[in-house]
Amino acid sequence: MAHSPETIRQKLVEEHAVTRRDGIVFAVTTVVLTPVALGLLALPILFLMADSSERVAEFRQRAPFIADGALVLLFVLFFVGSLNSNLPKGAGRSIAIAFGWLGAAVVFSFAQMLYDAMPVIFWITWAIPALLALASLGNAYEPRDDYYLGWGRGMVNDPFTLRDDVDRAHVTIGFIVTFASMIFRSFAGIFGSAWLWRGITDEEASDGAEILHALASHASAKAALLMKEAPAALLRMLVKLELVKPAKGGAELTSKGEKLTGVSSVL
Repeated sequence: MAHSPETIRQKLVEEHAVTRRDGIVFAVTTVVLTPVALGLLALPILFLMADSSERVAEFRQRAPFIADGALVLLFVLFFVGSLNSNLPKGAGRSIAIAFGWLGAAVVFSFAQMLYDAMPVIFWITWAIPALLALASLGNAYEPRDDYYLGWGRGMVNDPFTLRDDVDRAHVTIGFIVTFASMIFRSFAGIFGSAWLWRGITDEEASDGAEILHALASHASAKAALLMKEAPAALLRMLVKLELVKPAKGGAELTSKGEKLTGVSSVL
C-alpha cells in the first residue's frame, strides 16, 4: 500500500534536502580541490620557469611542443591499449571530439608571443583543450575484465609477448583519461544542476508527490497525464533524485522511489 500524497510530499522534500546538502559538499570539494591538483601538476613547470640556465632556457622554448608530443603519445597509448578491447557505444563521436580538442591544443602551441610574455596564462589556456581531449577519450574508454601485466604480477616484463605491454598501456591511459573525464563530469554536474541549487518549491513538491503516488498506485493513465502537464524541470528533478526512470510507454518508479512511496520492492 502506497503512502498518502501528503506523506510522499514530505518525504520528497526531505530527500531533496539531503541530496542538496550532499551536492553542495561535492561541489565545494570539487571546486576547491581541482585547482589544487592542477597546481601541484604545474609545479615542475613553475620551477623550470624560474631556472635561468642556458640548457633549461632552451628546453623552456621547446616545452609547448614537447607537451604536444606527450599529448599525442597518450593518444597513441589509447589506441594501442584498445587493440583487444571493444569500444563502448558512441565511442566514435567521442574520439572525433577528442581529436578536435587535440588539434586546438597543438595549434595554440604556436602562440609564441603569448608564451614569451605570459607563460602561466599560456599553460592554463593550453591545458583546457588538452584536458578536454583526454576527457573525451575517457568517454570512449572501456576497462577490460582482466589484464596480463607480465611475470610476477607485473613486476617483470614478459619478453615473449606484447600482450603485457598493450595491457599496461591500456591501464595507464585508462587512469589518465578517467581522471580528466572525472574533472569535467564533476563540473558539468555542478553547473548543470540548477534544479538542486534553487531548492524545491511547494508547487513542485505537491506535483511531484502526485506523480509518485500515481506511479506507486499503478494509475498509469493518471501518471501519464500528470507528467504530460508537469514542467520538464520537475520531471528532470525526479529522475536526478533517482526516484523515477524512463520505461516503455512512460515512466516507472525505481527501487528508491518504491521505498520512498511505501511500495514493496517485490510487486
